Amino acid sequence: MGKIYLTRHGETIWNTEGRLQGWNDSSLTENGVRQAEWLYERLKEEKIDYIYSSTSGRAYETAKILNKDWGLEIKTSNDLREIGLGEWQGLNQQELREKYGEMVDIYWTTPSKYINNSGETFQDVINRTEKFLSNIIKEHIDDNILVVTHTVALKGMLLKLEGKDLDDIWGEPFIKQTSLTIIDHDGTNMNIEVHADASHHKEEYIKNPHY
Repeated sequence: MGKIYLTRHGETIWNTEGRLQGWNDSSLTENGVRQAEWLYERLKEEKIDYIYSSTSGRAYETAKILNKDWGLEIKTSNDLREIGLGEWQGLNQQELREKYGEMVDIYWTTPSKYINNSGETFQDVINRTEKFLSNIIKEHIDDNILVVTHTVALKGMLLKLEGKDLDDIWGEPFIKQTSLTIIDHDGTNMNIEVHADASHHKEEYIKNPHY
């Protein structure tokens, strides 16, 4: 039996500014580093055999903080990147609504109907993240794996396992920064043991429903 420890990167500058990041990037804030340190404290006694990270800098920065005692190679994968948002990347909600109007509401309320000619669909993200998850449980049947990724990537990866439809992707639980999800598996079957748990956060977390 193996375990997969899934987490979202720490808070970034663009998170605090309410800007969509997608495949673009911004650095971790001091708070984001602190969030990663809290998760490090929770996981440091665990036996982790491999670490996988999104190629985005904010995820890799988070992975490096978590890895400071294990000293493992951090493997990167484009399959773990956030949803590619094309021309939407770097814009805040007001800017998005001024430029793209109704499609912004569709993005949040009916993601199965979301279209962005310069970016990915939600189904694109589900396809690549499910493929990643399927591959690593076969490759690492008896290993413990840490995966550092993003909100839509993580939610898309787990939709089928949760028995949910695409339009439920924004539903609870909210994926807080550096929250922890743990999956048990035998190389074929998977079970969510812990889901989006942020009990290791030492201070009050102010929830932003979009970021």
